[in-house]
Amino acid sequence: MSATCITGMHRSGTSMVARVVQTLGVWLGEPDDLVAPAPDNPDGFFEHGTIVAASEALFERLGGGWDCPPVLADDWRSSPAVASARWECEPVFGDLGRHQDWGWKDPRAAAVLPVWCDLVPGLRVVACVRNPLEVAASLRARNGTSLALGLRLWYRQMSAVMAIPAADRLLTHYDAWFNQPETEIRRMTEFLGLEPEQAELDRAAKIPARHARHAKFNARSIGSSGLDASVRDLYRQLCASAEWADGATSNSDPGDREPALDTAATNEDTAENRDTADTLGRVQKSVVDVGLAQHEVNKRNGRVAQLERRVVELERALADARSNPAPPAAATRDRANDRLDLIQAGLYDLHLAVGELSARTARGIDRETADRDVAYLRMIRGVRAAVARHVPVDADIVVLSEGEPMLVDLHHRAARHFPVGPYSDAPGSNPADDAAAVAHLAAVQAGGATHLIVAPTAGWWLSVYPGFAARLTATSTVSR
Repeated sequence: MSATCITGMHRSGTSMVARVVQTLGVWLGEPDDLVAPAPDNPDGFFEHGTIVAASEALFERLGGGWDCPPVLADDWRSSPAVASARWECEPVFGDLGRHQDWGWKDPRAAAVLPVWCDLVPGLRVVACVRNPLEVAASLRARNGTSLALGLRLWYRQMSAVMAIPAADRLLTHYDAWFNQPETEIRRMTEFLGLEPEQAELDRAAKIPARHARHAKFNARSIGSSGLDASVRDLYRQLCASAEWADGATSNSDPGDREPALDTAATNEDTAENRDTADTLGRVQKSVVDVGLAQHEVNKRNGRVAQLERRVVELERALADARSNPAPPAAATRDRANDRLDLIQAGLYDLHLAVGELSARTARGIDRETADRDVAYLRMIRGVRAAVARHVPVDADIVVLSEGEPMLVDLHHRAARHFPVGPYSDAPGSNPADDAAAVAHLAAVQAGGATHLIVAPTAGWWLSVYPGFAARLTATSTVSR
């Protein structure tokens, strides 16, 4: 019979790892005994409710909480608070222990691991490691805590993990589960002495893909974030123990591939302040904010690629429907048109969101330029929304513009730039005078153009070429 405690810092993948361990054959309790899922953890916590209650009560009796682990006196292990926790948990452990391989998951346990090691002789500890910047950012997003508090809590919890004898613990890195799940499963089964069936191994390997990543930082972020040297050194030790080279993966973002974690001391990291508690929460907030925005850009770009592939599929279906005028094909065409408009509207929204986030992450660009770029993307979105509302799918569109490619990407409608033709081989070349502008408009209309889009960036045409504006007013229906 063997027992396992799955712990680590909050927001470090303990629930994901607990689910893997359960899939591999470790008994965590009856489903009704486990804490119910919540919006921030929809797949479940995999925590035994009675053990969680006892753990929280222990922290409270010792003068702390999950976000403020208690300061432990020298004789804390013999205190009444610990005796109460033992009394509350012994029956649960006895029940779980009827299974050959059993365990429980509780991030709080990391701060008071000696209690559980005393209560369960031979206890094996599986501890989850995650980049401290990611942990602090995730806690801030979920609980509204400061980055400093998250970093201090991370340091306290993970220092306690490292105090457990190496033979009794297995450290597993959060990133490893998204890059090499089979390797982590092998490490896990060897450490826990499990012999799962192949079907269980296959199911376990698919679990990480179900978990969303809300933050992604790398070794370079650690080096540039201004973290206290004690935090950086501890993270380096944890990565080494977890057999993980942070930022050296083939499946990570291109900027992640750093050969080693930078732990060189900065000018501020003197011997006097290296381990002082007042600097453990030190961090450059801008590094975290930029990292979060860049991760969101990467996620949305992935969604953009998915939508673009779907657009191609629908355009093919639409082309097939157009070639067959029979009623069933017409119905297919209409459905494809509607679906295509919806998808492309979502695609355009994603492009705008990516542009806004990219402006936030830009280096060496002034605020005015970034704001101008975002305003331009919003203008493009407005033009496309107006086209979707007012212009038929089979329209022949010309766009009065300076040749911007985004302005002729209009919800799968045929569009080209105006002016073009005799003035230049490229769009954006302007007529010499009012008469030439009117003549060019007439020629384009004679060529089959049914709609003219006047982009806001080209609105000056209407004042520079008043005859052109008058012809539009006299011969066209204006929509805005």
